[in-house]
Amino acid sequence: GNNVAVLMQGASSTVTNNGVIASANGLGVDMSAGGRVINEGLQASITGESGALRVAGGSANVSNINGATIKGGAQSDGVQLLAGGAVTNQRAGSLISGGHSGVSISGGNAATNIVNNVAGAQINSAGNGLVGVSLQSGGIVMNGVGSSINGTTASVQATGARRWSMRWRPTAVRPC
Repeated sequence: GNNVAVLMQGASSTVTNNGVIASANGLGVDMSAGGRVINEGLQASITGESGALRVAGGSANVSNINGATIKGGAQSDGVQLLAGGAVTNQRAGSLISGGHSGVSISGGNAATNIVNNVAGAQINSAGNGLVGVSLQSGGIVMNGVGSSINGTTASVQATGARRWSMRWRPTAVRPC
């Protein structure tokens, strides 16, 4: 089968996690109509070998906060937003990672595709990876003091973008 730990179909949905959502062979969370994901706390994790979190069919708002983890497998993304949206990764210990990209956003537009990595949080590509953050339709990346975004090829990559910006504050980011 599909091997999805949490599958949300048909309407915009909300997933709130303070525990463990995991799929050894598939996706951790798969949402087909956009929505919101809140992954919060030291015990909170969303993992999947084929990708931790994938949202299609509508814009998404993802919050990974207070030491939570979102981690995709060796050949996948941690967070993949196929119709644009925003990702907030906040507080020390908070981690978003994937073997391909930590965060990948396509669709949406440069004004609404936003990645906010602050307060000691980390976004990275953990394997043969490409980039920490990939913006295929432009967007804004904000990386705060003490936070890091890392990738094997590039920390942040924007392709096909008419407009995108990065707001770096003094931090530990590997240069592109």
